Amino acid sequence: MAVSKTKGKVIPLNELHRLVKMTQELILAAQVASDLRRTNPNPTADDVRSSILQRTSNTGDAHDDCVDLVLEFVNPLSADKNKGLYNELECRLLQLGDRVRRGPHWMHEEQDSGRVGTVVGQDQDKEVWVEWDSGHLNIYIYNEDIKFYSIKKVQEPRVLVDELVAVGCKVTRGNDWKYDNDDGGPGSIGTVLGVKDNGSVIRMNVTSIMRFLGRKPMNETEDRYVDGTQLAMCPDISYWALAYAITRKGAKKILKQKPLQKLVPTAELIPIMYNRHPM
Repeated sequence: MAVSKTKGKVIPLNELHRLVKMTQELILAAQVASDLRRTNPNPTADDVRSSILQRTSNTGDAHDDCVDLVLEFVNPLSADKNKGLYNELECRLLQLGDRVRRGPHWMHEEQDSGRVGTVVGQDQDKEVWVEWDSGHLNIYIYNEDIKFYSIKKVQEPRVLVDELVAVGCKVTRGNDWKYDNDDGGPGSIGTVLGVKDNGSVIRMNVTSIMRFLGRKPMNETEDRYVDGTQLAMCPDISYWALAYAITRKGAKKILKQKPLQKLVPTAELIPIMYNRHPM
């Protein structure tokens, strides 16, 4: 059961010789992965097999043990991605990195330990992965079509207790940053989605899909600054909007709501989409 859930391999007793060969497979896989990171960072299984053949004449990997190891070395998050971890959500009001608590349809007893959690992915069945501040990780139903919500979004930042960093934290590059502009550039803010045993951190950049270039707020006291900066705000409802810039992703979100069928002004449709409209 555990193997099925983690997509691990079951090796029959009559094939234990494969375990004996595993040390050699690990060395070869590390060498091939090192080559592919420079030449082909997103290889297919066939690409890996070709690279293996370039390094050895031994074609005895009938079970693709070495191939699987190489793919894992090249992309260490592949297993997590297959489960839906760190995948963008197909939701209107909830997104990757949001902070959540148990919602109106919670049926999971004390899985959350009464604490806040962070949205860290969505699986193929559209259920949402949440890692609670206690460290417990599980999936929950958040279905906007049938209005069934096991969890709800909250505005409660992660509080660190004897930790340097944890899932749910807002972070920016530190003094020892050496990854060019992988974070989106100086001043960019990200949300921590995972902390691995080796100390590496999985970070999602906080990027806006729409920015108001001019607007009159309905109630200025309801606007709030984006966590970690006073250069950007999360707007409440606008009395009117002069202009805005929008990404392709943002445009797709708006079109998905079929605004032409509802004849709602854009200045009102946008806060409706993130649940800030007073009506």
